[in-house]
Amino acid sequence: MSRQNKKEYEDEVVFVEAEKGKGSRRRVSVVAVVILMVLLFGLLMLCMSLRGITWIEHYEMFTLGVDVTLAVVSFVIFLCCTSDKGFYSDETDEPLYFICLWIVNYVASIADALTMMSDRFSPLSSVLYISSTIGFFLSPMLIILIWYYLRTQLELNEKYKKAATIAINILALLADINAIANVLFSHLFYVDEYGVYHDGPLAFTPFIIAFAMLLLITVSVLVSGEKTGKKLALTVLLMLPVPAALFTGNTDYFVIGIATTVILMCLYGLMYARRGETIAKRDSEIESRKTAVLSAQIKPHFINNLMQVIMNLQEEDPPKALEAMGVFSTYVRDSMENINNADLVPFIQEMAFADKYLYLQELRFANRFKVEKDIRVEDFEIPAFTVQPLVENAVKYGFAGNKETGTIFIGTKRTDTGYRIIISDDGNGFDESKISKDRVHVGLYNVQERVRRLTGGEVFIDSVIGRGTRIVIDIPFNEADWRSDKNE
Repeated sequence: MSRQNKKEYEDEVVFVEAEKGKGSRRRVSVVAVVILMVLLFGLLMLCMSLRGITWIEHYEMFTLGVDVTLAVVSFVIFLCCTSDKGFYSDETDEPLYFICLWIVNYVASIADALTMMSDRFSPLSSVLYISSTIGFFLSPMLIILIWYYLRTQLELNEKYKKAATIAINILALLADINAIANVLFSHLFYVDEYGVYHDGPLAFTPFIIAFAMLLLITVSVLVSGEKTGKKLALTVLLMLPVPAALFTGNTDYFVIGIATTVILMCLYGLMYARRGETIAKRDSEIESRKTAVLSAQIKPHFINNLMQVIMNLQEEDPPKALEAMGVFSTYVRDSMENINNADLVPFIQEMAFADKYLYLQELRFANRFKVEKDIRVEDFEIPAFTVQPLVENAVKYGFAGNKETGTIFIGTKRTDTGYRIIISDDGNGFDESKISKDRVHVGLYNVQERVRRLTGGEVFIDSVIGRGTRIVIDIPFNEADWRSDKNE
C-alpha cells in the first residue's frame, strides 16, 4: 500500500464526522426547543393556578381555550416535523422556515394566553406587560417567516424576489420598532396600577403593518409563475386574517392566531402533497436511472475497445483471450442481474463484480493504473451495484484522461457504529457539485440514494481536481451485527 493512500485510509475522515455532527446538533436543538415549549406551558399553568378560575367569564374562557388549542396544535405539528427524517431531505431552507413558523406560533399563542390570564390581576401585571409586548413583537415575525417559506416555492424573478424580501423586512422591522417603542410611549397599550390592560391611541398600527405585509406577499403570489388554482388558494389563505379581524371587530391575537394557524395547517398539507408528487416523480426517475446506469456500464465504446483488445490477444495469447471473453460474459450477466436487485448482497459478491470490471479495464489501460487493497472486514452486506460504480468513477476520472499512471485504493474496516468502505485514487478528480445535476455522474448519485434508502448509511465524496478523489461509505450495523459485536 502506498504511503499516501495508507495515510488517507488510517486518518479519521474529518468531513464524514462533520456531516454526522449536523444530525447531532439538530437533535440537540430540537430537544432544547421542546424543553422551552414545555417550560412556557408550565408558566401558563402556574399563572392559571395563581389566578384561580373564579374570574373567568364565558368570552375569556373561549379565548383562553383557543390560545391553548393553538399552542397544542403548534407543538404537535412541530414534533411531527422534527421526528420525520424525510422532512430534512430537501436541500433548501424550506424545512427550517416551516419549523420556525410553528415555534413562533406556539410562543405567540402562549403569550396571548398569558395576557388573558394576567389581565385585571395586579400581582401578574408584569407578566401581562411582557406577554403583550411579546405578542406585538412576534406577529410580524410570523408573517415574515411565511414569506421566507413561500419564496422557496414560488417561481419569481430573482430581482423581484429580492426587492419584495427587502420591503417585507423593512415593514417587519418597523412593526418590531413600534412594539419596542411602546415601552417609552405607551401608544399601543398600557397597564394601569390595578393590572388592567388598556389600548393605546395607536393600537391599530400593528394590524395596518401586518395587512401591508400580507398584501405584498399576496401580490408576489399573484405575479408568480404558479398555476392559477394555486395562486387563488394561496391568496385566500394569506388574506384570511383580514376578514377574520374585520368581521369580528377584534384584532386581538386569538382572532388573528386562528387564521394564522389555519394558514400554517394548509401549508403543512400542501407541503406533504408536494412531497407525495416528488416521491412519485422520483420513483419514475429511478426506473430511467436504472436504464441509464446499465447503459453507463456497458457503453458501446467500452465494448468496442474491449473487443479490439481481445482480438489482439487472440493472436498473441489465445488462452488469455478466452479468459477475457469469459470474464466479460459474466460481467454483462452480473450487470443485468444487479440493475434490478433491490436487496442487500454480501460484500464479497459485490467486490467480485468490481474485480471483473477492473480486470477488463486493466486489459484496456495496460500499466496505466494499479490497484491496492486493504480488506480488513468482508462479512457484511451492502446494496447491490455499490462498489463497481465507484471503482468505475476512479478509472474514468482518475486515469482514462490525460493522467498517465496512478493508484486506485480499495479498503474496508469495522468502526464503532458499522462498516466503512473507502475507495480513493490519486487521479484527475472532478467537480463533485455536479453529482446530482447531470447524467454524467448518475452512477455516483444512484449509489448515494441506494445506500441511504436500503441501509440508512451515508456516502461521502471528497474530490479535488488535479489531486484525486476519496469516497467513503459508512454502513451502520444491522440488529444481528450489533448483537454479535456485543457478544464478542
